[in-house]
Amino acid sequence: MKTNWGVAGAAVLAFALTGCGASAGASGPATSPAPTVTVTVTATATVTATPPAPATPAGPMALGTSAPNANGGTVTVYEHRKGIEPQDPNQEAIDVKVCVGPKQAGETAEPVVTTNPWAIYDAQDRRYTAASSTWEHKAVMPAYPVEQQIRWGDCVRGWVIIEGDAATPMTKVRYTVGSTILEWKLV
Repeated sequence: MKTNWGVAGAAVLAFALTGCGASAGASGPATSPAPTVTVTVTATATVTATPPAPATPAGPMALGTSAPNANGGTVTVYEHRKGIEPQDPNQEAIDVKVCVGPKQAGETAEPVVTTNPWAIYDAQDRRYTAASSTWEHKAVMPAYPVEQQIRWGDCVRGWVIIEGDAATPMTKVRYTVGSTILEWKLV
């Protein structure tokens, strides 16, 4: 058991000092009043700092910029290409990478990466999403997995095929998972 001798010592001293005053008795009057002792006790607080969550960029980032995602990993968009398929000129592609953070306490399932969070936008804020069917695109390989389970701490990079619009310039790429929304500027 740990004893705080500063407080205990002050209490003993206060008791001893209050008993030392002379009192009026048979031999004469009291010589002085008992001294007053003030004891100040200061508690020490322990503060544990929680690091702030990484800041999510406010506006569209430049291609090649990595941003934090909700699970402690990162997300990056490297490149955008239009007209990747002669048989379907509306197909476009974005080169993306997702890194999953370390396993968090209480997590029971392994993470899954998918093309669902990815979309591109035009200047009128029309949204174009991952294509439901695609051709074999040798110019944009390897393909990003449509849906794949990975391990905590792993990264996946590949091309997401988007059913876009050949005649419309695209302005940004958006990644949306839960409350995390990240954007990269294309023009």
